[in-house]
Amino acid sequence: MKYKSVFIIIAISLVYDALGFLFEYAHYEIGVITGKELLLVSLSLKVISVLILIKVYFKSKSNEPIS
Repeated sequence: MKYKSVFIIIAISLVYDALGFLFEYAHYEIGVITGKELLLVSLSLKVISVLILIKVYFKSKSNEPIS
């Protein structure tokens, strides 16, 4: 359950990926939002999720007993 927030962030970034590729392929625009901006948001969300995973991993490693 400690990875639930990371999975939600990854799912949201995949939605942004799909919309970004659709907008980029079809040359759609909603106001000033284009496919490149959606892909950039998706990339930044993936970077955030990787940083959260690293933080959770090292936090769980520090709680293990030293043998």
